[in-house]
This record gives sequence, C-alpha cells and structure tokens, in this order.
Amino acid sequence: MEADHSVTHLFYLYFILDGDGWLDGRDGVEGRRADCRFGKGDILCLYPGVSGTFHFEGRHSEWCWLSIEVGNNREFGRWKEMSGQITVLEGGIRPEVGDLLELLNDETLEERGSAYRVMGLLYTLVDAVFAQTLRTQLKELSGSGDLESVTRAVEYINLNYYHKIDVDSICRYVNYSRYYFSRRFKEMQGLSITEYINKVRLDRAVYLLSHTDLNILQVAKSVGFEDPYYFSRRFKSYTGITPSAFRENCRS
Repeated sequence: MEADHSVTHLFYLYFILDGDGWLDGRDGVEGRRADCRFGKGDILCLYPGVSGTFHFEGRHSEWCWLSIEVGNNREFGRWKEMSGQITVLEGGIRPEVGDLLELLNDETLEERGSAYRVMGLLYTLVDAVFAQTLRTQLKELSGSGDLESVTRAVEYINLNYYHKIDVDSICRYVNYSRYYFSRRFKEMQGLSITEYINKVRLDRAVYLLSHTDLNILQVAKSVGFEDPYYFSRRFKSYTGITPSAFRENCRS
C-alpha cells in the first residue's frame, strides 16, 4: 500500500497507528534523498520542503496526520530553519498522544473548553519532536561540540525542570561559560535558557492542570515554581489565561 506526500510550507505529523513501512522521501530544498523506516506507534515529522511516498508492508495499515502552520507562533518558530528534515519519534504514540488525537477528533472541542488541553499536549509533543531532531543532527554532525552540549542541556532541563535550576547551573553542567553558551543555546533553540526552562515548566503545568486534581500551589511547586503568584503571572503571560481560569475551562 502506498500514499503520497507532496511538498508544502506546512509541518506534518504522521501518527502510525498500525503497520510498518518506509518513506521514500526527498528534500525539495537541497534535492537530497531523505528516506526513513517507521513502525507501529511511531510519529513522523515532515518539515516543509519534504515530498515522498509512504510504503506500507502487508495488507493492514492505519495512520492519521496533523498539519501545522507556524505563522508567528513562538513555540513553532524554532522549526522554521529546519526545512527539508524528517524526524522519526520511535514509540512516540504514548497515552497523552492518544488523548491529543481523541480531542482533535471531538467536534465539540471548543464547546467543551478542551482547546487549552490540546494546546498543552501539542506543545509537549512538539518539544519531543524538536529534541529528537537535534539528536539526529548530532549524529550527523558528531564533530559539533556546541550542538552536543545544547542537546545535553535540553535533556537535562527536561529531566530536572522541577528542581532549582538556572542559567548558571546549566552552564556548569555542560562546562561552558555563561556568555558563550547562552548565546549558542538561543541560536540553536530559538529561546534563551531561561525562556526554555519556563516553557518546559509551563507546558507541564498545563498538563497537570488539565489531567490531575492538584491545586494551583501544588502544581506550581511540582513544576519548579516556589512562588505561586509568580507562577500565575508566568502562566497567564504564556497562555493568556490564569491557572484557575484554565482549569475551569478544562472542566466545563
């Protein structure tokens, strides 16, 4: 079984629900081949400029896709410089991704106030895809110490966001000076170290507010904010709504 994917300016996420196969891909930007294999449970991200044909082995296969237009969205802005890339997130379809797909298929999404849950789940997924893209680049550019260090810093933040971490502790972890590494991190990630730490914490807060009964203070502390008032200000700046209002929307 085959299915074509044409060149577009959009980002596409393909969710492989069943079946195995490969993508016969081509980078429309540089003209190079961009092939990959995939299996059940994987997520493929096709960046703008990629075209190709999906080949599924056997008779039974099931997949769905989601297209994303970046526009001026700050979260997806980091993807703009990665045209022509293909990233495979092996085993990426975890329970929270299942929740995302279920919500996206819900025709009453807006009425039930679930749009904020979708936003939080999608941002978390985008982060995972972007981190995998960096790891793939690291393998291809194994001589780049900066890229390796930025990837290590990203992974460290994702694992330790709920601890007391800051720019200085991150720079010490990768053994770089604050000035140099802060500049290189922002060049590669599109966000400063502090912005990235806050983004990871707030994405997790979005998930906890929509999926648990933890109160606002508990959520704040569990994602690394000691001051609930500061947490509320950062959350509103990030989502446009307060944590309490966000939770009410999720429950309505």
